[in-house]
Amino acid sequence: MKRTAFVAALLPCAALAASPLLLPCGSVELPDGSAEAARKEFASVGKSLAEDFSTSVWIVQYNPEKTMASAIRRLVMRAGARLLSPVPGGAYLVRATKAQTFAILESGQVAAARLYAPGDKGAPPPVSKGFAEGDGTDAIYILSAFSDADPAALRGKVSRLGGCEVLDGADGYLRVRMNPDGYARAVALPEVKAVGPWIEPTFDNDVAVKAMHVDSIWPSRQGPASSTAADAAAQAPATARRVAEDLFTKGLLTPSGEYASAPEADRESVPSAATSVQTESAVSSSLSTLGLTGKGQIVAVCDSGLDTGNLATLHPDVRGRVVKAFDYARPGDWSDLSGHGTHVIGSVLGNGAASGRRIRGVAYEAELAIQSCGPDSGRSIDVPPTCLEDAYLFRTSDGRSPRIHSNSWGKNSKGAYDEDSRHFDSVAFHYPDYLLVKSAGNAGEDKKQPLGVVDPGSIGAPGTAKNCITVGNAENHRSSGGKAGTPYANWGEILPDGSFVTDFPHDPIASDFLTQGPKGSETLRGMAASSSRGPCADGRVKPDVVAPGQQVLSLYSSASARPDKYGAFDDSYCYKNGTSMSTPLVAGTAALVRQWLVERRNVADPDAATIKALLCAGAKSLAPGQYGTGKFREIPAAWESTNPNEGKYDGADPIQYPNNVEGWGMVDLENTVANSDGVAFVDGEIIGEKETKTFKVFAPGGRPLVILMAYGDFPGMDNEGGLVNDLDMTVADPSGKNIFPNSKSVPDDKNNVEGVRWKKAPKGMYTVKVFARTLGRPYGEDENGRKIPAELQWTNGREKAVRFSLVANGAKEIREVK
Repeated sequence: MKRTAFVAALLPCAALAASPLLLPCGSVELPDGSAEAARKEFASVGKSLAEDFSTSVWIVQYNPEKTMASAIRRLVMRAGARLLSPVPGGAYLVRATKAQTFAILESGQVAAARLYAPGDKGAPPPVSKGFAEGDGTDAIYILSAFSDADPAALRGKVSRLGGCEVLDGADGYLRVRMNPDGYARAVALPEVKAVGPWIEPTFDNDVAVKAMHVDSIWPSRQGPASSTAADAAAQAPATARRVAEDLFTKGLLTPSGEYASAPEADRESVPSAATSVQTESAVSSSLSTLGLTGKGQIVAVCDSGLDTGNLATLHPDVRGRVVKAFDYARPGDWSDLSGHGTHVIGSVLGNGAASGRRIRGVAYEAELAIQSCGPDSGRSIDVPPTCLEDAYLFRTSDGRSPRIHSNSWGKNSKGAYDEDSRHFDSVAFHYPDYLLVKSAGNAGEDKKQPLGVVDPGSIGAPGTAKNCITVGNAENHRSSGGKAGTPYANWGEILPDGSFVTDFPHDPIASDFLTQGPKGSETLRGMAASSSRGPCADGRVKPDVVAPGQQVLSLYSSASARPDKYGAFDDSYCYKNGTSMSTPLVAGTAALVRQWLVERRNVADPDAATIKALLCAGAKSLAPGQYGTGKFREIPAAWESTNPNEGKYDGADPIQYPNNVEGWGMVDLENTVANSDGVAFVDGEIIGEKETKTFKVFAPGGRPLVILMAYGDFPGMDNEGGLVNDLDMTVADPSGKNIFPNSKSVPDDKNNVEGVRWKKAPKGMYTVKVFARTLGRPYGEDENGRKIPAELQWTNGREKAVRFSLVANGAKEIREVK
């Protein structure tokens, strides 16, 4: 009778079709009633269940609208089974005996269940080409292990399989070259969770402080900005060559955020013997009292190395500010043979010592932890699995460590979420005050319909991670120097390395200039065609923001070959292109935002999600882009969404926010920290499952307003990603109308950045609600769902709980309603 009651309780749940699940092989739907069918099969076995101690991995799905994730975790723990990992969509992978599985199914809380099969684990097997000859990277795979597997034992087991060659492994992953027979044997191992193709990582490179309004919050240039020795050297007499651009170039965004063509005097700037120093605008002078320079902040950069690799002979622009050097690729030698890392580092924090303070990076008083991963002078990079943790756990003598980590490398994964994406999310989730900045990649191309528009779906891993801030590449406005000088280069032109001509054969892209072009020929800003676009394979929007990345002028490595492909400026500086160049600009800007939070807003240890939310909320759209509003429009409008009902709410901006071309737009530091209408935020608010937090925001009316939430999520499923913890935000405007974020008419169940943007917000009170729909893997619990002692749930004074950050750009206060 008791058993019948349980079955009756189970059937209504099973009849409710649960969400599709994101397994390593892709989106999967478990059949309705599968839990009941499995339960009946176990029940027919009878007493012999208790005598079978063999274990299998099961997919146990629940309905998040009816059952709390915490209840499933407790259920698995009571049954004595092992909880392996959450599955986006509302499920867990569970290792259990038949008796334990039967107990779980008897509960009536499971909507669907079945065995986790080899076919669920990911990529298709390789095509046989002769394993013994070593036929290339198409036969190399990444095997990921379940959390309860013994890595050493698994490595030995795979090594003994026929048709498998273990190349290396770390952090729960093995890199293995396999033929079809070896693949079939390896994927059937019970310790293997997922299998995916291995893609070799490369650098993501192939004017900006003004375009991003960074210079407006630097200290005024009337007199010394610092008394440091490095800055004293930076005030040396200027070079004779004209440099009127402060590392990058004049932007086309006016201080009000509207679009304008460059002034005629700025459109054609040719080298001459005269020295020219830019004057600051009135708004810049008034904001310079903020004095943000990055002082006190440490930025870690993982790249090819830094200049000579010798503290005594380093490039003058970074000398004296390296607090740690990791020499991963060439022990004892962290010099920069390719020149890539030196250029990137200059964009983050070069102080202009070699140019009379005219060519300098964003956070020019920040300090550096360099992680050298470039084995040679080529494009290859060998990033160790402990790279992120090594930088975070490093401490200076006064106890400081990097809280911004910049990465201008990646893989052409076409939107896939791989082992590096998962690792980025894991580190960021467990260290919530650690902001990882990642390049989007340079895999943009125009080969599919509609022609003349860059194709979607080219974001590269680990830029597909949920918790990093992924940066795309906007065109720069440069009228002289490098490859952008006369004659101007086009996207359809064959460059020295043979690139572009086959990627962009169609107008208007083919005849478009790599930068803004001569004499203001492009009056609207746009994206670099090569910049990778979203969405991710799991449907999330990427990139998060963009910054100028074309013809960026930064540091030249004296240890690298010359001349540089994109041109040298002089013996100290050169030009480079790509998301590799836009990413360090955002990393430097993030350091300035963190300095602002610590020094101006008294937040001792801000969450990374707060910095990410501030940058996204303060960004300015490039819409409609450089090709107008017709069929070649770059920045999508809301009505171009696949759902015709999305983005139709009253008073909201008709641009699709965010979108898979520019994310939330061009980073604008002035608007991010110095909006005259106010910038309010909530840092690291803790929330529990099925809990709602309510906030009030008052807007002055008739002005822009952005309300945006961001949070760090637990790593998604291998190869697929997806949300594990789903927080939903809604906003009620002063009229009481509910508005869903991200240009949608329903809650967003894909992204962990959600926002609503108005060009002219109605005056009055806005009610913001954040609801924790499901918490598949919260802080404070171990892998089996048991509570971790409270004293072990703290890192750097911050409670390890599920937390979110909320920003209102254009309002002076966010008030929580208790």
